Amino acid sequence: MTKIGVALSGGGYRATMWGIGALIYLADTGRNREVVAISSVSGGSVANGVVAHEGDYRDSPGPEFADRVRPLIRHCAHTGLFFWGPSTNAYVRSLFALTGLAVTVTLAGVAATAVDGIRLLSGALLAAGLLHVLLGHPLPPTLRDRQYFADLVGRRGGT
Repeated sequence: MTKIGVALSGGGYRATMWGIGALIYLADTGRNREVVAISSVSGGSVANGVVAHEGDYRDSPGPEFADRVRPLIRHCAHTGLFFWGPSTNAYVRSLFALTGLAVTVTLAGVAATAVDGIRLLSGALLAAGLLHVLLGHPLPPTLRDRQYFADLVGRRGGT
């Protein structure tokens, strides 16, 4: 039996779509049974992650595999790879809002310092604003990743 190793490159949604297309072709021709490894980076990893999530690629007949990855294809065609759904949109909006708030607080601290010199209020405003600008407020990875993949492929039972 021939052994096939597949390498999916990066390049955003184009790489994702190209990778899925190559994997669908292999499945349609029955050569997916010969695939022993799929390696990927960047946009190709989105395709690889969906394929891994959908079950054993080697045992999927072509039409069944295409049906399994159809949500990813549709999403890439209509939306792209970013802003996967309401939770991600809310997260991005909150980043912009909190960054705007941090900048506003920092500017208020600068203004208070200019008017009164360094005092407790101006120091607190400056410290709070600068800390937020420097440290940000990322979501815990488990929360973000779980929702990302739930939005990506839809719920198929289980967790």
